Amino acid sequence: MALINQEELNAIARLSGLSCTEEEKIAFASQLNTILEYASSLQKIAASIEKQESHTHKHLLRDDIATTYQNDAIRALSPQPQDRYFAVPPIIE
Repeated sequence: MALINQEELNAIARLSGLSCTEEEKIAFASQLNTILEYASSLQKIAASIEKQESHTHKHLLRDDIATTYQNDAIRALSPQPQDRYFAVPPIIE
C-alpha cells in the first residue's frame, strides 16, 4: 500500500532542498512508505491499548475523606509547641 505518491515525494524533495535522481526517488518513496506503515501500525496499537485501558481503569483515585485530628496529641509530638501552633525555625533572616 503506497502511502506517499510521486507528487508528494517531489514536494518533500523540493522543500528539503534535495536533488534526487529518479532511482533515488523510487528508493526514498519505498523507504518513506515503510516508515509511514510502521507509524500507522504503532498508532493502531496505541489506540487499541487506550481502548482496553479505558475499560479497566474506571476509578484510580481514592475518595476524599475528611479526617479530624486531636490537635493536642499532634502538638505533643512537636519538638517546640507554642499555644495552638507549631514553632518552626526561621528560614529567612
